Amino acid sequence: MRVWTIQSSKAFVTLNRDGVLYADSSTEDSKAFHWMLDMMCDRIPSYEAAKFPIWAKAQVGSYKKQYNPSGKEHPHGKDVLLVLDVPENELLLFDSDMWDGILSDSLDDTWENIFDLNYRSKRFPKMKRNKNIQAVMWKISSEWVRGYRML
Repeated sequence: MRVWTIQSSKAFVTLNRDGVLYADSSTEDSKAFHWMLDMMCDRIPSYEAAKFPIWAKAQVGSYKKQYNPSGKEHPHGKDVLLVLDVPENELLLFDSDMWDGILSDSLDDTWENIFDLNYRSKRFPKMKRNKNIQAVMWKISSEWVRGYRML
């Protein structure tokens, strides 16, 4: 599955040197973050629980749009946009807008609904059709890299 992730140039060097990249340990200690780690354990068969998630943008079904960040977001040229083809069983896909609702405590629907990409919240019945689909994975293999661009 095609995904895009932004990593530091240092991480890109590590990926090229080692053939695999893992996220640095996280200082995130929120209930939602730990819940996402638990979901990764439950839903990604190869997931190693000691690893932290790597976040990516995804292209799924009718939600096909290429991720193209502007240079304004990354003005110092120290980040790299990686284009990856990741096996589906290595990813956990979710609706990023609903995830943001969970983080801001504005979403009272069940958290599990973020994984149903066709779900429409009763609270937000007119939620945009072009959903913002994200993915988490616990590693990046150099074999998955299909391209990159310095930002």
